Amino acid sequence: ASPGNWVLGYLPEQQIDHLLGYAIGENKTRIAILASEDPFGQQILRHAVKRLAQFGLQPEQTTMLSPAVLADEENLKDVIKLFSRYKEPETDEGLLPEPAYDVLILAGQPDFILRTAPVLAFYDLDPERVTYLGTDLWARTDLVTEPSLQGSIITQANLPPSEGFEKKWQSVFNTPSNTLVRLGFDAFALIAVTKQEMRQTEVNSVSAQSQNTAIDWRASLIRKQGFQGFSGQFNLLPDGRNQRQYGLFKINNNKVRSFQP
Repeated sequence: ASPGNWVLGYLPEQQIDHLLGYAIGENKTRIAILASEDPFGQQILRHAVKRLAQFGLQPEQTTMLSPAVLADEENLKDVIKLFSRYKEPETDEGLLPEPAYDVLILAGQPDFILRTAPVLAFYDLDPERVTYLGTDLWARTDLVTEPSLQGSIITQANLPPSEGFEKKWQSVFNTPSNTLVRLGFDAFALIAVTKQEMRQTEVNSVSAQSQNTAIDWRASLIRKQGFQGFSGQFNLLPDGRNQRQYGLFKINNNKVRSFQP
């Protein structure tokens, strides 16, 4: 993303902002972050720490897991046990101590989440006791059906009804559409709409050419009202990013369901 080069997809940093806004609004401020050592995990970790600082907060705990730790079962258990601040049940009835955190962010790709979530649950740091926050990557079937992620709160872009689009798409390609399909369609639609508007501006501004005034194509792309596409409503920002509208969802009974705090 840079001025004149726009990213059209769903930016994870904006999703983290939305999730943290929800958590802090619920007065859940004891936030821990477990991150993978890869670029994606570090990107999410840095952004979450930066955003928390803007709220006047800092994480209760941050831990990075290297590929070597993730590959070694016993080592992984030791690190997560320390991260979770695990304590044995306090009484013979097996009552669990209060968890060390209110919120847990797993900063990593789906394989990282699937690797760590069951171990976290083993040490009593599961979504029943701590609020898990996840991006739209968690909407994958293998994550939605993972027992240790049931109850997690995730965010996704608010999408318009797309039955008509889906029907037309399958009639041509004989296969279901996906996120990339909708983004690609919207990218071409964006070009068409912008070109059409620029041409209309030329028609309406008869004196534009005589005055040697160029049409401001960039302004037409970063227009205030934004664009409504099959990938959702979005605005293109001057720095090359986009701004989208996100909603909250909950993973429950192996399904992603709309969630209202």
